[in-house]
Formats: sequence, structure tokens, C-alpha cells
Amino acid sequence: MRLVNRGIFLLAIIGLLISGYLLERYITNAPIVCGKSLGCDIVRASPYAYFSGIPMPFFGLIFYLAIAGGSFMQTVTPDRKLPLWPLAAAGFAFSLYLFFLEIFVIHSLCFWCLASGIIAFLLFILTIIEWKRR
Repeated sequence: MRLVNRGIFLLAIIGLLISGYLLERYITNAPIVCGKSLGCDIVRASPYAYFSGIPMPFFGLIFYLAIAGGSFMQTVTPDRKLPLWPLAAAGFAFSLYLFFLEIFVIHSLCFWCLASGIIAFLLFILTIIEWKRR
């Protein structure tokens, strides 16, 4: 059980780093380091890169911070078990939505967005495993 919780925490920290990097790039309007055949800057230039003027990476930052915080709380207060799977499910579902937009609407892929989506998927799987083991 501890190993799963540590995996959740580690993945959330990696997601935080990715979202933090992207948020910094969005705010400073600096180029995003991306694969040669991918279009991170094209995705950022799309109208779907912001919600009410707020860059999407900000929401990723909040999501990963909440998962990391919940995982940490489960470590320091083992009596209290917070079900993280609903939050992880929501994050994964939103990542799927954004992936759909990248493929079918924007027609460009962002490496960092894909990495974040994979992390959200893995978090969803690990939080389900953790929930089932209780």
C-alpha cells in the first residue's frame, strides 16, 4: 500500500513539474521545447489553451498539487483515508478531452500535454488500486 501511495506522490510531483514548466512558458510567451514533429506552440496558440483567460497548465498545476497533497496527507495521517480516485478520474477524463481536441480540432500534438495525460492515466490506475486495497 505504501509503495502505491509513493508512486501516486511521485507521479503527482512529475505532473507538477510539467505543468509548472508549461505555465511559465505560457506566462512568459517563451517557446516550448517540444519534439520536432510535434506542435506545442501550435497547441498553445489555439483558443483551447486558455479557459476564461487562465492558461490550461494552471489547472494542471492545481490538479497535481491536490493529488500530491492528498497522497501526502495519507502518509502523515494513516488513520484517515482520502479517496483520491474521483479526483484522478476527473483529471484523466479532462486529459482525454484535451487530447481529443489536439487530434481532431487543433490538428497538432503537444509532447508535454501527452506526458501529462499519461501521468493522469497512471494516477487514475494507481488511485483505483489503492482504493480497492482498502
